[in-house]
Amino acid sequence: MVGDQEARLLPLAGQVGEEPLHGKFLQVDLKAAEIEYQNADGSFADFHSLLHTCISNLACNGVPLATAQKLARHSTPVLTAARYTHIELADQHREVEKLPPLKPDGTTEDEPPDD
Repeated sequence: MVGDQEARLLPLAGQVGEEPLHGKFLQVDLKAAEIEYQNADGSFADFHSLLHTCISNLACNGVPLATAQKLARHSTPVLTAARYTHIELADQHREVEKLPPLKPDGTTEDEPPDD
């Protein structure tokens, strides 16, 4: 079974000394979808931009960092979190809104006040 799964994976690079293939496959797909590889702002639609988007979407949807790290095949969660996860202000606000409200004495509704 492992052999079958490996056969379905897109190769990440050609033979030693050859240009990586994954970028070429993606450029063919982008062209077919009529998406520019590089837009007027100079941004690229390449493998790493897709990886940034994927990891950020995973984070915004509550996927644990360890899972995102494994999906990205990163060696450390620090790389995944610091470099590939982009959390926007609206996402941060949404998460802060999940906190229980504070009462005037500084406790939450579920927490008894200190005596």
